[in-house]
Amino acid sequence: MSLQNRSPTFHERTTQLAAVAATVALTPLLINGHVVIPLNTCAGGVLNSFLVGGEISDYAQAAVDCAAFDTAYWDNGASKFTNVAAGNTPCGFFLEASASGSGAGIIAFNSFATPSSAFITNLNTWAVALATKLNADAGVTDANYDTDPQS
Repeated sequence: MSLQNRSPTFHERTTQLAAVAATVALTPLLINGHVVIPLNTCAGGVLNSFLVGGEISDYAQAAVDCAAFDTAYWDNGASKFTNVAAGNTPCGFFLEASASGSGAGIIAFNSFATPSSAFITNLNTWAVALATKLNADAGVTDANYDTDPQS
């Protein structure tokens, strides 16, 4: 059985774009660091609809057991979903447990589970600036910062 979209029509999130490479319906692919699922088979450069959010089942799964609420990753080399983070792209959460290689559970699929590096850089810059300002307002410096408030 191949990948199934389990979302009611009004709950699925889609977008349209023309992928550079040809696409095969319901075969996930990685575009610019995001996992998307084409809804139609199309030649490269042809406008297509892509699932970017929804619930999926009957997916190709790596040879690992996945527990409910494990983060779901896309292994682009093996073209399989997994719960192994190393070298893979986050793309949602397993809503149900799934035995090794079965693809029997449901994934809450989300193409935007990975924030962009620019967003992370901006968030870190903002957090450091906020912490510096709050510490300055409170009169906290490195010299008088108490790392153990219980003492």
